Amino acid sequence: MKVRKILVESHFLETEPLRVFTIAYRYHLEPEAKTAAKHLLHHPSLPLDREELSYIAPKDLMMLDLYRQKCSQVVLGLTSNLEWVKRSQTHRFYKWWTDCCHCRSKIDTRFMMHSTYAREWWVEYMEETMSALRETPCALAVKKRLPKAVERANNCPTCRKKASVNMAEFTKIFAEEIDKAIAEIPLYIQF
Repeated sequence: MKVRKILVESHFLETEPLRVFTIAYRYHLEPEAKTAAKHLLHHPSLPLDREELSYIAPKDLMMLDLYRQKCSQVVLGLTSNLEWVKRSQTHRFYKWWTDCCHCRSKIDTRFMMHSTYAREWWVEYMEETMSALRETPCALAVKKRLPKAVERANNCPTCRKKASVNMAEFTKIFAEEIDKAIAEIPLYIQF
């Protein structure tokens, strides 16, 4: 029991998720393998030259890859359908989103909310985040881009006042939505 707990310590999951997955897989530790599979999403792809892969059955490697593809699909779906933002936003965020400011808006219906186009710096944040989510379909991809978005927002005297707080709130909710969506994706591996 103690070894299972140590295996999924954050240090190991962050630095060696493939190794953790392989050990859990080999010893039929299903919960630990699933945890490691989620942490593999923090990395661009499976390194095909790793010795650990030889301990995983080819069909299960395919299932692991399929799991990653499905996670990527569902996470990218959150960027093209922003209903979750409308459901979870606070009045403060709504007011900030719809207030006029000096920022240029980007005429892009993908990110339109409340009949208002998104500010250009926010669209850039979303586009960069979408690109990152294709490579690393996880909440971490959303959080990593927050400082750059706030920095861009600081160029506008109106956005600057509330960008830090509102973007932190937005990325927190976005990350939670990603985690919920990924939790729904099954990992079909034989243990």
